[in-house]
Amino acid sequence: MTSFVNSLAMILQEHLLRKVEGTALVRFDGILLLGEGQDFDKRFLCIGTPDECARALATAESGCLISAGDSEALRQTNKSPAVNLLVTELPLLKLYNICSTNLSDLSRLRDELLETTPRNISNLLHTAFRICQCSAVVVDQNLNLLYEQTRQEHSQRLAALFDQELTGPEAVRSLFGLRELPARPVIRTDARIKFVCVPLRHNGFSGHLICSGEPENRLMEQAALYLRELIEPLLETGTALTAQSLPFQSIFSRIVSERGENDDVLLIGLRNLPVAPKSNMRQILIRSELAVSCEGDRPVLKELKKRAMEFFPNANVALMREEVVVLLSSDTLYCPINFSLAEFDAFLAGNRAIAMIANPVSSVQGLRVMYHQCRRTIPIALAVRHDSRERYLIFSRYAQYHLIDVCARAGKDYMDTDDVVYLCHNGVLTLTRYDRAYQNNLRDVLFYYLMNDRSISRTSSQMYMHRNTLIYKVKQIEELLGESLDDPYTRHSLIFSCLLLRYREMYQKEGVILSPMERNRRGSSESKSQP
Repeated sequence: MTSFVNSLAMILQEHLLRKVEGTALVRFDGILLLGEGQDFDKRFLCIGTPDECARALATAESGCLISAGDSEALRQTNKSPAVNLLVTELPLLKLYNICSTNLSDLSRLRDELLETTPRNISNLLHTAFRICQCSAVVVDQNLNLLYEQTRQEHSQRLAALFDQELTGPEAVRSLFGLRELPARPVIRTDARIKFVCVPLRHNGFSGHLICSGEPENRLMEQAALYLRELIEPLLETGTALTAQSLPFQSIFSRIVSERGENDDVLLIGLRNLPVAPKSNMRQILIRSELAVSCEGDRPVLKELKKRAMEFFPNANVALMREEVVVLLSSDTLYCPINFSLAEFDAFLAGNRAIAMIANPVSSVQGLRVMYHQCRRTIPIALAVRHDSRERYLIFSRYAQYHLIDVCARAGKDYMDTDDVVYLCHNGVLTLTRYDRAYQNNLRDVLFYYLMNDRSISRTSSQMYMHRNTLIYKVKQIEELLGESLDDPYTRHSLIFSCLLLRYREMYQKEGVILSPMERNRRGSSESKSQP
């Protein structure tokens, strides 16, 4: 049977009187209610009374019939071995509504899963996780976890399956009440959670897909069975064995250099490392100030890797062309930084190095994207950082500079200019012109004032400025802007514009183009200063 017919049988399980599986796979263009002039059509899922279904069975060669009730005539009618038959105790209208709703859900699910790219098991599970609000894991016949996409509320229940203190049969019994994983799809539901388990078989691979969700989640059964159709062709016997033999250095090199088609193999490789990363991962990219030439200073990076491994004894460490990459992990969603930043800063200073701490991710694709974002952002962060002594850089604090850089490069490609000044709030440009004309610092005052949530005391302390001087300058700023700082959208635009100009001046090494008035003011002030 197709996944839809199987899922219907699972959904209707409490009301199912008989199920006769046919040998033909069927696809449906819709639902057809038999009777009232409607004859059986194998292109549709046909629903009818026992008499209508018996009449259709007499001539049907393939397709699917669902009967609202049973009868002697239906039991005695000869059936083609290719026809699928479900006999229920439900009334016709209720049966029709259930089938119609589930067919609509399946169509949406199928469309989104088929659009998933790149097509690999990890991405398919992620898509189903998003659509169905359910968790999904793939295990081999020894209950080794191969792929995982779990919601936090399901993690504890699923953890019993991988508890090393339990034998395989004990773990399965704790989850499903069975001695071993089933050879056919099964559902187990209690007051808090529902589990669906379907076997996976392909190319010598043997394992199971296990989904979990809320008890009322009616889409999960369809997702599990349709996922099986998509996942099985992607399974390979040698996948786990091939990945198991790769060290972290090789796995991470492949993660950042490939496009994503082999992410499943790389994920299994990560899970089979001696220090297997947990579900949420955070990278740290460490660069040496001594490694000016990548090839010539390889020994410097090797020594840095050795010392990083000593500082992070329980992490995976890889040596790339320009940096050492440390991979930390946690079961906690935000992957907390559980080491002393003060000690890490001392480590970097002692090794004449700088580092960027990435945002947490939970997939191979996330590792790849975050690695390249950090690499691109490091030189920008070094140029625009407010404190030149800052050695560890938090990516989340510099992510907007990465966005600005993406805009600048896109502008160069599509508009033949990388001048990000065109994105600025005009008020910030006004302050910049004023500062240049009168050798003032109103733009910096505005930035720190807004970043300190308009606190006079915190801003004056950070800028080493007298409180009364700061108040006077804030009034000047409000007059020049001509807008109220009470509007949160205005404040956000002003902060972002300050970042834009800092990127323009300190990373691109370009200033804001001066107007003729500013040139005249600057020229006249310079001439007055000359003897």
